[in-house]
Amino acid sequence: MGTRRAFLRQLAAGAALIASRPSWARASGLPVCRIVRPDDPAYEAARADFNRRFDVYPRAILFACNTDDVVSGMRLALDKGVDLRARAGGHSFEAYSLLEDGLVIDVSQIQHVVVALDGRSARVGAGARLGDIYQQLWDAGHLTIPAGSCPSVGITGLTLGAGGGFLSRQRGLTCDALIEAQMVTADQGVVRASEKENPDLFWALRGGGGGNFGIVTELTFRVDPIGDVAVASMSWPWEQIREVTDAWQQWAPAIDRRLFSTIGLVPPPQAVGLFALHDGSPDELRALIQPLAKVGTPELDIATLPWIDLTRGLNEPRSVLAPQGGVPPRFKGSSAYLYKPLPPEAIDTIVDNLTSAPGDGDLLQLDNYGGAVADVAPDATAFFHRGALASLQFWAQWYDAAEDAAQVAWVEQFRSALLPWTRGAYVNYIDGDIADWPVQYHGDNFDQLRQVKRDWDPNDVFHFPQSIPP
Repeated sequence: MGTRRAFLRQLAAGAALIASRPSWARASGLPVCRIVRPDDPAYEAARADFNRRFDVYPRAILFACNTDDVVSGMRLALDKGVDLRARAGGHSFEAYSLLEDGLVIDVSQIQHVVVALDGRSARVGAGARLGDIYQQLWDAGHLTIPAGSCPSVGITGLTLGAGGGFLSRQRGLTCDALIEAQMVTADQGVVRASEKENPDLFWALRGGGGGNFGIVTELTFRVDPIGDVAVASMSWPWEQIREVTDAWQQWAPAIDRRLFSTIGLVPPPQAVGLFALHDGSPDELRALIQPLAKVGTPELDIATLPWIDLTRGLNEPRSVLAPQGGVPPRFKGSSAYLYKPLPPEAIDTIVDNLTSAPGDGDLLQLDNYGGAVADVAPDATAFFHRGALASLQFWAQWYDAAEDAAQVAWVEQFRSALLPWTRGAYVNYIDGDIADWPVQYHGDNFDQLRQVKRDWDPNDVFHFPQSIPP
């Protein structure tokens, strides 16, 4: 107890310079540029996780406003022998960006977005949220990066785990747009990583997962113009789920790379839903989607809108929808990759598991890959699953803690049931129940990731249950 109190006193003293700087308040009301301890009124909000299934009590949380703050916090933690953890967006599915009785270094206040004068790149603070980045890049000249559909996700975790979304089949993964990263290392040094400078680290930071090698404080991306996009939404009666799933998996991988689609398979009697985005005209999209329009009895809507209007209208994942009766939601997620089309028995397995789902907030979502994602070799970056046809996300959401065991078991049962027909898993949908996670997340790239870990964090300062070991 004495060591803990001494650490907190020194942490508070070391934060005096941080706290004395001019600060500004975010809409969330969380503190900026300061230390939050258990006796602080802001502690409960500061320690809250994206997934309310977890209840973690850090010894302290440092909200850093620049790289120097990160260096100071890391130095103090290491001097006192206190475990630390990096947090940016705080969207870890397993709350791995928090830890009991340790120091969380939170970079969520480092939020700048600075577009280069030539409009071809942008420097982005490690704590910037995706929705804000989309808006600021649009305001700077209708620019964007290929990224996801969750506005509140932090850009750093998204990028370090690979990142993907609406534009990835045309423009690559988020990590493919990364030009340079700035990182604070375990020995408190500040380094840059790019194709020319520290290329081994740069390789690992593009798909090796967040929190493994140091604390990233800035990312530089290639940015590209974008204008209007065409979007389609389709729905089918649940009874047509088998034929729709098969038709989609045969159609999606080889379609025009400017088109991305995702299909949501849910428990009955909810409708099977599809969303598609085409970086082209609505007439092109209507023609491209005709093979699916001929399957079953779908309802189809096609519209055109500016890219930024689409991103403004994006829904958060189900886990951050409004609480029910004041109770925040809980969730369990997992993943797999589809390398070959599913045979009829696999689709039957999907139907059986959806039919037995414990709640109507459960689903299986399939996002199509191919195109620019597959243009990059599996060993060219740390992200291994370049050759997949689609990613699968298993998802369960509920509100009553009494349902935890059943919901978590359903996700693991569903994922395991499809293992004969799937490969791998996505590190950004991190799942603590995957025992052979090194192979599932990283495939043949795991040994090289371990070498990078030995070179940059030999003492394993940055560790958590599924971190890269040295």
